[in-house]
Amino acid sequence: MQLSSLLTELLEICIADGFSDVHLTTGIQPLGRLHGKLQPLSDKLWGQHDLDNIVTDCLTEDEISE
Repeated sequence: MQLSSLLTELLEICIADGFSDVHLTTGIQPLGRLHGKLQPLSDKLWGQHDLDNIVTDCLTEDEISE
């Protein structure tokens, strides 16, 4: 399994800056929780295509076909 470059970049930012979790939703920029508050991790609004790519990168072929 190889994570998408989008997700890898976000996780690297979160780890480096001490974020506790990541929230991904279509139509808004990715958010991270830092000291209990959600903060934007990027200026880019993510669309359905972005999230679909991340999900399919995390699943096996068998899981996708189900």
